[in-house]
Amino acid sequence: MKKCVSTWSFHNIIPYELSLLMLPEVLRGWGIKAMEVVDFQLFSTDDDYLDELKKFSEDKGVKIVCFAISNDFTYPGESDREKEIEKAIKGMDMAVRLGAGMVRIFTGQKHSGPDTKGHVISCLKKIVPEAYDRGILMALENHGGLSANAVDLADIVTSVGSPTLGICADFGNFPAASRYDDLRYVAPATWHIHAKSYAFDKAGNETTIDYEKALNIFHKANFNGYISVEYEGKTDPYEGTGKTLALIYKYDTEEDAE
Repeated sequence: MKKCVSTWSFHNIIPYELSLLMLPEVLRGWGIKAMEVVDFQLFSTDDDYLDELKKFSEDKGVKIVCFAISNDFTYPGESDREKEIEKAIKGMDMAVRLGAGMVRIFTGQKHSGPDTKGHVISCLKKIVPEAYDRGILMALENHGGLSANAVDLADIVTSVGSPTLGICADFGNFPAASRYDDLRYVAPATWHIHAKSYAFDKAGNETTIDYEKALNIFHKANFNGYISVEYEGKTDPYEGTGKTLALIYKYDTEEDAE
């Protein structure tokens, strides 16, 4: 698996103690060559800033491989959904500007009803041609709402039926009782992984997620994309991100190629 770190791992210190322009140097110091950027953490959405962020990253030998879009397609009103579609398309353009070949998207979770799943599928069908035209892939994350159910998540991807749409599997976002069965269910359609973490015991193991079991699921599925660290704990984000990377390397020893 190719190792990556999401800017979300530093959400409690960006931008106050750490800017996105500083992060590539931190990651390269850890031997990490890939970064995932979350849309609402950008200092600006202007082209000049995006170009600067891309250049700073590339100068440090770090590639921006995924741009995380925070959309919501669950609105019952068509005009609201159209705005979210426009947001997603703008996010794709920003991803292209940053050099990212993939965007993370959501189903959304603000609203629910008998028509919600159909609304999500309809929105996705409208944006997959936009992704195709831009030469980027979309990874739909299990992130609350409909997507918290593995069957619904996989069914949405199947219903859209596009070669540009797959799944972003987050280790922490499925219900704890069914986590590994759910990850196993979506693994064949997974293009991107979020290695979520919260806290660690004295041995360095994540206290709520069995990383060995989770990683083995994707090894068996022959996953060869990026596994992106999303530390979400309350302690020092440098320490938490480092411990998460250590766990990944413990159970996936392959080094990333230059």
